[in-house]
Amino acid sequence: MLCEYGHYNPNQTDLQQFLCNFSNERCPYAKLCMNPNVRKYIATDAMEKCPTRVRHIDRNIPQGSYYVVRKAHGLLYVELSDDKTITIKNTFGDKATNYIYLKQSDNGYEASLMPFEER
Repeated sequence: MLCEYGHYNPNQTDLQQFLCNFSNERCPYAKLCMNPNVRKYIATDAMEKCPTRVRHIDRNIPQGSYYVVRKAHGLLYVELSDDKTITIKNTFGDKATNYIYLKQSDNGYEASLMPFEER
């Protein structure tokens, strides 16, 4: 089974890479299928030990959301990936939880407490 925190790039037709939802880079724990008729990366047992996946599960935040590292001075510090944290204005006040949903916009990021599809 593939990691639930990854996806195949739908724009790639030649070689389907399995991309991490957090870093949007090829998952280092997926391996290239050796079957010449199957041109994509497949799951490995090592995915169970992926530090990004384990940290996400330990934090118990919904899939598709981003972890709020800190709330201070009217700002939310949101972890986008292992090595990238952004700061956005806290427009939620006391309702801000330990996770939020983000969507890229022209002005940076749009934040929500609910998935954007449900809004």
